[in-house]
Amino acid sequence: MLGSPTATIEAKKRDLNLFINFFQVSLGSEIIDLWTPSITKAFQGYLLYEAKNSLNKP
Repeated sequence: MLGSPTATIEAKKRDLNLFINFFQVSLGSEIIDLWTPSITKAFQGYLLYEAKNSLNKP
């Protein structure tokens, strides 16, 4: 991330924190060995759901 604009770095941090929180809440654990492709797919679905809901808010 060296040389990346500050906004890009902050966005990456935000996205990583969102995923970590989703992972912990979904699995009730921080054990990285539990990370599967289905968790990644579920997170993508969660992001789409959140994006659609944010568009529908006044």
